[in-house]
Amino acid sequence: MKSNLQFPLLFLATLLAGLLAGFFYTWSFTIMQSLDLIGDSNAATAMISINANIRNGWFGVIFFGTPLSILFSLILIFGARNKRLLLWVSFALVFAISTLVITFTKHLPLNDELANSSNWASYVGPWVLWNHARMVTSFLAFASMLCTLVSLLKK
Repeated sequence: MKSNLQFPLLFLATLLAGLLAGFFYTWSFTIMQSLDLIGDSNAATAMISINANIRNGWFGVIFFGTPLSILFSLILIFGARNKRLLLWVSFALVFAISTLVITFTKHLPLNDELANSSNWASYVGPWVLWNHARMVTSFLAFASMLCTLVSLLKK
């Protein structure tokens, strides 16, 4: 079953996955390192402010839109005879959901802990470690979606 929505939806899912992977990459290798340079108290204050500000529609579109668009892509191509497409999109969905799980089970509790204690020294190490993990899962979702597009275009 092929739909006129198949390529645009796969493209959108790939684009969103790439944006999310780049977002977490930037956090790992720029933002957290920069915050660590301004002193514990200033870093904690800045991070608490960032955590309050990041919960907005623009971030929500990328953060929630990535797994949703991948899920919708999977549903759309579920009846396809191309098992490679199904496999790549399934991998992407697992990785995208893993990114959400890491955020909700690791980052949000750490962010709440920082907001209550402002203890940057105990916060930054675990936060960065788990951000590296979600950077990898979001990159793997993006790479899987790229493989999906390549497989689709090879047909």
